[in-house]
Amino acid sequence: MTISYNQIFLKVYSILFAQKVGEDDYGNIYYVDKSKTPTNNFRERRWIIYNGIVEASKVPQEWNAWLHHVTKNIPKNKIIKDKINNLYSTWKPNDKK
Repeated sequence: MTISYNQIFLKVYSILFAQKVGEDDYGNIYYVDKSKTPTNNFRERRWIIYNGIVEASKVPQEWNAWLHHVTKNIPKNKIIKDKINNLYSTWKPNDKK
């Protein structure tokens, strides 16, 4: 995997000048820069550094809404695998109510 100069610069900039706000189940890291400028409609800058290949479909819905300023609340990490395993472990086909 080759990393371009832009990706290296973004990682260095993110570590030095931005605030890390969270990480999702895929390992993507989310950052925010609180400075508000006219070029961003006086909103804070929000961005993502992907874990591995850059693929927009690897961004969960909650984080996508946060990135696009639909919501101000920072999403909490949810472990989907545990919920699915719990669903199948508690259900039995012959349960009678």
